[in-house]
Amino acid sequence: MKHNQQFSFADSLDRKYMAHLTCLERISTPTPVKVIAWTLIAGLVVSGLLLTFTPWVQTTSGPAKVTTMNPRDRVQSINAIVSGRIAEWYVNDGDSVKAGDPIVRIQDIDTELLSRL
Repeated sequence: MKHNQQFSFADSLDRKYMAHLTCLERISTPTPVKVIAWTLIAGLVVSGLLLTFTPWVQTTSGPAKVTTMNPRDRVQSINAIVSGRIAEWYVNDGDSVKAGDPIVRIQDIDTELLSRL
């Protein structure tokens, strides 16, 4: 082999040696293997087409009733020294407040508070 030629497996064996190996020409892939291979290839192609054209929906629909509650109307618990209930909010989400600004009006729910004091 010369240095300027590229190597090839077909050229590496002399044809005269290959002529004596006639059994290699008769060897083929078994039919069940071919059937399984073509079935897998066809299944992959069909699966790919189905996944391509099937819409990807991450939501669902159904009957429902939507209700909204005003945050000012919901029962809201806070931790305080005196028990009570928030009667009115003076600020909304995102409002700026300064020191001393009223935030809520607390309604006393302890009717015995005055007698205990």
